[in-house]
Amino acid sequence: MELSERTLLLDHTASTKNCHNKLSVIFAIVCIVDVFGVFPVTTLPKAIIDCGIYGGIILCIVCSIQIYTAILLGKSWIIAEKIDVSVETKNRYPYSALAEITYGTTFSNFVSFLVNVTIFGGGIPNLIVASQNIELLGLRLSSDTFEVSFCYWIIIIGMILCPVLWLGSPKDMKLLCTISVANVVIVFLLVTECLIFSSRTPTTTDDSFQTEQSFWELMFICYGIISFQFDIHPSILTIQVDMREKSKLNSAVLGGFAISLGMFSIVTALAASKYGLSVKPSLLETLPTTIPLHFAALFVALQLCLSSAVSNSALYQYMEDCMSISPGKKSLLL
Repeated sequence: MELSERTLLLDHTASTKNCHNKLSVIFAIVCIVDVFGVFPVTTLPKAIIDCGIYGGIILCIVCSIQIYTAILLGKSWIIAEKIDVSVETKNRYPYSALAEITYGTTFSNFVSFLVNVTIFGGGIPNLIVASQNIELLGLRLSSDTFEVSFCYWIIIIGMILCPVLWLGSPKDMKLLCTISVANVVIVFLLVTECLIFSSRTPTTTDDSFQTEQSFWELMFICYGIISFQFDIHPSILTIQVDMREKSKLNSAVLGGFAISLGMFSIVTALAASKYGLSVKPSLLETLPTTIPLHFAALFVALQLCLSSAVSNSALYQYMEDCMSISPGKKSLLL
């Protein structure tokens, strides 16, 4: 039984024993890798290569801070459950629940607003990049005859994703997360293959709008991309409250970062050795057109769409709670 603020206290013990649907540490790692998605493989290498060794230093600092603070958030939730047993009934919006215990209702509402704005803003690039990839794929496969603007693809993708976004919390999306992370691995393998077997001459594009950037501009861009890419905070508590063993969040966070950073390191090393500073903002734009690259673009678009369900689940659960849509009512809708 799903706990909520309306759950009878006498049912609390029985509810907590029903853990068969909870996330294991492995699935928690899968969820974290899904949140990071394909951006470390396709987009991040350009920013690091432009900054050289300084980009690597920024990456290490930002990721260390992200890991440390994510672990602190997890410990805070465990402490909150011990201080106030009723906090577990607010697991659909854990961030505001923690803020309410600490500073009261007013600050709780402010934290909810910040989290929701962050999640909403972070989901926009996913839809834009996915739509652009589908547009690019259509143009390449049809020799520039099938041209549908990504503005229309955003609307189409949004309509297709609506039923998926109703699934609930991460524990209800195990199959979805598995498929999404499988797409990440497939994209990594395809891009790696293209980097190894492609020519050293990158594809030519229109550079008329590109301007020379100073060292500090490149550094700030690199920091911004890394901070956006590895911002785990809006999702980590939503994943933890669905874990079977919440105290093992540390292992899940470290595992998720290790896998994503491992794939990123391999792709970046190959791209830097083959193309150097001529790498474009997306490796898909840099690599010569091949059949594996077409498949990579397709899987990138699919993964970005699927990852929206997990990374944005905290926002959707909050909206459902505001509209008094319980998990039971939502199952009837589905």
